[in-house]
Amino acid sequence: MARTAYLGRQRAAKLQAWAVWKSEARPGLRRHAEAVEQCALCVLDPVSVAGAFMGAAFGQPQRAPFISKRDKRRYHEIKDQQPDRGAAAARFAAAFRSVHRHGPSTRQLCEALGWDREARAVHAYIVNRLLANGWLTVNPPVPWSLRPDIANPTVALLLGLDVPATPGPRRPDAALVPLASHRPD
Repeated sequence: MARTAYLGRQRAAKLQAWAVWKSEARPGLRRHAEAVEQCALCVLDPVSVAGAFMGAAFGQPQRAPFISKRDKRRYHEIKDQQPDRGAAAARFAAAFRSVHRHGPSTRQLCEALGWDREARAVHAYIVNRLLANGWLTVNPPVPWSLRPDIANPTVALLLGLDVPATPGPRRPDAALVPLASHRPD
């Protein structure tokens, strides 16, 4: 009984700290955090969402994931089995963002692409490779910010977006317009 009361007070304190954090956050970051917190499709625990955002924002160290030789071998097996994993990840991230109003987490991305039985280190390595190869981009250290890297012409074409003839500044996702040939009638 005492433990339950302690956990209830601890949860209340975390939620209070979360409310303070949101009141002090930049408007764009606050909107993103609230979109994740209020997502009716994800149904995430507010304390977990708060921990992810406050940990990142308050400078919790973001360590490079350790990958064992066994996990690296597993990544290469996945790579050989799914040569189109980059395109699939970009398409999934775009579809997820259009429905949820926020990007998928590493776990959500990996579950959707059939890698849900893999170790966390393998998930992190897969996503880091997708980021390094230009299929996805992220706003580190903001959680739930994975999205297709539309600055990569291959990804932009895959998603049916106009590709500028010459490289220019990155445009926000909302500023992109589907190609005329891909517009519904």
